[in-house]
Amino acid sequence: MSMENVQSKDNLEFTYSVCAVIFGADESLLKIHLHDGFSFQKRSLNPNVDNLNEVFDTSSIGLRREYESARVDQESLDVICAVKYKSYRRPIVNFRDSYYNDSDLDLVTLDNQIRVIRLIKECPLRFKKIAFHLSSERYYLNDETSSAVKKNEIVTIPEAVNTQTDLRFHFSEEEVERINRALSEISFPLTDKLLNSCHGYYDLSYHTEKSISITLLITALEILFLKKDARNKKEKIAKRCAVFLYDRDEQIKNTYSAVKELYKKRSNFVHEGKASAITEEDIILLRAFVRDALLKALSLSETKSQRIDRVKRLVIQHKELFGE
Repeated sequence: MSMENVQSKDNLEFTYSVCAVIFGADESLLKIHLHDGFSFQKRSLNPNVDNLNEVFDTSSIGLRREYESARVDQESLDVICAVKYKSYRRPIVNFRDSYYNDSDLDLVTLDNQIRVIRLIKECPLRFKKIAFHLSSERYYLNDETSSAVKKNEIVTIPEAVNTQTDLRFHFSEEEVERINRALSEISFPLTDKLLNSCHGYYDLSYHTEKSISITLLITALEILFLKKDARNKKEKIAKRCAVFLYDRDEQIKNTYSAVKELYKKRSNFVHEGKASAITEEDIILLRAFVRDALLKALSLSETKSQRIDRVKRLVIQHKELFGE
C-alpha cells in the first residue's frame, strides 16, 4: 500500500457534515437563508443519486418509508434538506471534544432557526432526525498499518416525530423576506424570560393534539396579558388581546369574540374533558393571535406590567365595543 497520502495523527484533516430532511414545505423554502453554515438544499430519495440511505443508515425502502411525506411534490423523489459541511485540521487527540461540541451546538442552532421560521409563518416545518458524520484522512498506526477516524450519529427529535401532518406550505416572496430578516434578528432563548416561556408554549402547540395545543396557546396569552391571581380571565384576555393587536373597531370586536369562544373551548376541555368541539381551524386562528401578539411584544421596549397597564387603558377607551 502506498503511504504517500497517509498523514501523521498529530495533524489530521477532518471532514464534518450535518444533514436533516425537512418536512412541511415546498421548494420555496430554498429561498430562505439559514445561518451558522447551514443551507437548504434539494436532495433525492433515490439512493443512487444522493445516498441519503447511507446518510441515515437505512435501506432504500426504509428511506422511502421514513421520508415519503417530505417530498416537495408528487412528480419527483426530491426532498429539501438542511445541510452543513466543513473541514479543518486538528490533532487526533482532540477530535472527540471537537465533534461533540460541534454536533451539540449544530443541533440547537438548526432547531432554533426552524423555530424562528415557525414563529413568522404558520407551518409545521420540522425535521425528525438529524445525521452527523465525521471522517479523517488516513494516518499511521505504526510503521506498517494505517487507519482513519469515522464517526456517524443519528439523533431523533421526539416532538417532531409526534407531529402527524403531510401538509406542505409555500412561502411567498414577502414571507421569505420577513423570515430572512427574522433569522438575523431573533435568537433563542429570548432574553425576556416571560416572552421566552410564551414562545415555548406557542411552538409546542405544533407538536401535540388539539386539546393540548389550545391549552398551551391560551396559557401563552395569559403570560402576555394577565397578572398573577387575575380574575375573570376570559374577558380580560379577550379584551386585552384584541386592543393590543388592532386599532380598527371591527377587528377589535371580531378578535374579542373569537378569543372568548376559544377560551370557552379550552375551559370545556380543562374542566370537563370535552375536546370534540376543538377544530384545527381553532388552533390555527389562536396560534395566529399568539404569534402576532408575541412578535409585537418583542418589537416593543416595555415590561409586562407596562404592557398590561397600557392595554387596560385601551380597553377603557373601547369599552363600547364590548357592550359596556
